[in-house]
Amino acid sequence: MTTSEQSPYAAPNSPIGTDSTQGMTKCIACSKEIPKIAGVCMSCGVSQRARQYRNKNVAGALAMVFGAFGVHRFYMGQWWGVLYLLTFWTLIPSIVSFVEAIVFWCSDLKKWDDKYNESKPAGVTEKSGGALVVLIVVMIFGGIAVIGILAAIALPAYHDYTIRAKVNQAILETRVHQTAIVDYYNRNEQLPSSWGEIDIDGEELDSGNIAELSDSGYVISYVGSEMALAQSKTIEFQAYLDDNEQIAWDCTGGSLSARHRPSMCRDQSDYDY
Repeated sequence: MTTSEQSPYAAPNSPIGTDSTQGMTKCIACSKEIPKIAGVCMSCGVSQRARQYRNKNVAGALAMVFGAFGVHRFYMGQWWGVLYLLTFWTLIPSIVSFVEAIVFWCSDLKKWDDKYNESKPAGVTEKSGGALVVLIVVMIFGGIAVIGILAAIALPAYHDYTIRAKVNQAILETRVHQTAIVDYYNRNEQLPSSWGEIDIDGEELDSGNIAELSDSGYVISYVGSEMALAQSKTIEFQAYLDDNEQIAWDCTGGSLSARHRPSMCRDQSDYDY
């Protein structure tokens, strides 16, 4: 049977270890013959590389996450990664490294090894080490992303909480105003037109907010400071007579957003929102 007619069950010829296919060389440590493409001696385990193996998946991961700073180029032993570092603020390195990451990942492994790894493919330990680096990079990137998401949620929520606390403080401070206005109405059967009529000196509250009577004498407006009521928004207390002819208060008026108001000062339509 000729070579061309060789049985399909015959063992295939191995391209490794024959002078006619790739050539042999001696181990730099134990001097035993090994294939030229071997990155590690099979006998003594000593690396045959002039430099560390460059894993294309690791290079791609570094380019995707830290490419703006040229980390992937430093990993590949290329000094001009410093150009990325000097120009990262322009965002151009970020765009370039994003494209490079895709190119690295899509590169043919043999061509990659020919270009960056002395034509020597990765050994078992080098493959596992590369996978570990990729995992670490992904974990770092994932951690940064999670922190960013939590910050994007927590910071606005904390800001709203701070404003609501200031609003509640201002409302508590006005209880004395409401009591004085009710007493004045019970004595005079009309609402006061100025603070002087109810013996309250000054309009500024301890919280830094300002309490004002409207021209008609029916509205108290709280004009807040930046932290108190979100940049001078207002909440208004409208005095009215309830079914028992007693003074009651409606605090749904004003320009303050519903999310910064206490529940008693929200219009029913706000809950639909």
